[in-house]
Amino acid sequence: MATGFDLSGLSGYTDEISFGLISEAVLGSTIMQNAQVRPGLTAGTTAINILKSDLVPAASSCGWSAEGESIFQQVDLTIVDLQVKETYCPETLRGYWLSSQLSPAGQLEEIPFADSIAQLKVKQIKQYVETAVFSGEGAMNGLIADVTSGNGAVLQPNWGPSNAAPAAFTLANAIYQVNAIVSVIPSAVLDRPDLTMYMSYANFRTYCQALVTANYFMAYNPAQNNTGIAVQSQMVVVPGTNVVVKPFVGLGTSNRVICGSASELILGVGLMDDFDKLDVFYDKYNDQVKVMAKFRIGAAVAFIENWVSNDLS
Repeated sequence: MATGFDLSGLSGYTDEISFGLISEAVLGSTIMQNAQVRPGLTAGTTAINILKSDLVPAASSCGWSAEGESIFQQVDLTIVDLQVKETYCPETLRGYWLSSQLSPAGQLEEIPFADSIAQLKVKQIKQYVETAVFSGEGAMNGLIADVTSGNGAVLQPNWGPSNAAPAAFTLANAIYQVNAIVSVIPSAVLDRPDLTMYMSYANFRTYCQALVTANYFMAYNPAQNNTGIAVQSQMVVVPGTNVVVKPFVGLGTSNRVICGSASELILGVGLMDDFDKLDVFYDKYNDQVKVMAKFRIGAAVAFIENWVSNDLS
């Protein structure tokens, strides 16, 4: 029994679930679970309206002396359109698969493992989206360029007994630096339940090793936020705080560490129309199997003054 994929059927199959595939690819990345996602946005610059308020209580008295105000501002969210287009010639596979995967027919409208190819593209797009969020893509700067002290974020203070400047994580300094970042989180967001410290996998592992070396690693119980180290699904709760440290593949080898409320990180996507789509189909006019994916992504921080950055590259 042939186990190859008949792409005439697969074309209808991907048409039916293409939204699900691209949704999994774009929304399934780790960064999307640690941000506020705004769907239905088009390419270009979208202004996100935000509201601030200055509250100025005063001693009670007669008359009307107005103090404080509500402030409406906008943050520009740049959305970029991205695409993946690939072409496969089934004819080139004849020397590698027998009829168990390839049809013996002269005209091939199928390739082996077509569904696996589609799922692989989903995984690759997940990683690409996360990298773009941090490092930028086209007109979108990315969080590494945007979340800096020069743009209004709080700069990580010097750390440790030697009062050293922010530096790459080592076993000797990782705990000091994480604590230094936590120490300057603005009071306006200190009680937020979603305070998140974003760092690379390399820095995250160094921090975990430093905790073990320092004998701070007491338990794996995720409820043990104030008495030990909570570790679950690649995350660590900084002891005695409500700050969660998480690694993100999108930061690659960067030493940048940023910290803020995840709800203030806004990620814009499409996913409301036919533009966001992953499709695998046979093109009979060119006698080729084609893979096409199109999607949108953008990133911005709403209140950058509530965020902390070490400003490292």
